[in-house]
Amino acid sequence: TMVSLTTRCQWGGICGAAVLLVLLLVTPTVRGQENAASVMAYDARLAKFLELLDRAGISPSIARTVFAPSTDAFNAWREQDVSLWNKYVSQPEFFVHLQQVLLWHLVTEGAFTTDDIFDGSRGLLENTISNITVDQRFKKVDNVALTSFIDPNITTAEGYLHVLSEVIVPPY
Repeated sequence: TMVSLTTRCQWGGICGAAVLLVLLLVTPTVRGQENAASVMAYDARLAKFLELLDRAGISPSIARTVFAPSTDAFNAWREQDVSLWNKYVSQPEFFVHLQQVLLWHLVTEGAFTTDDIFDGSRGLLENTISNITVDQRFKKVDNVALTSFIDPNITTAEGYLHVLSEVIVPPY
């Protein structure tokens, strides 16, 4: 047992701390008990999204459903028009646009799995700015198809996190 191992150890506290550290490293993290920010912090694919949220001063905990574009999604979006991206990034107005794009990914009205979103019963998902359109026929949320959900239905303490291969672009 851990008690007998620690008592037999010549270094006492050091050995006990080492055993505890090993136990912590091998114990799997239960994602459903963590908030969305914590879950995203452990997912390298979401580093850019988390960085941008932090830069804009937005906490993902305001949402019950998070559509989280991967870093690859943000890079692809930027590469669609590099000159326009650079123009906005170097202007103070970019911050306002960035906030709107990021807030668009945070659904506040409820915690929705992909089955809940595309069950045929809803046409909109509410966020703090307006509403994301749900196209039941083509299985899309605004411009992003269900096939672009690369890791859907990750349970968090607040609700659900969906990792996307595309950025949801507000219609305005």
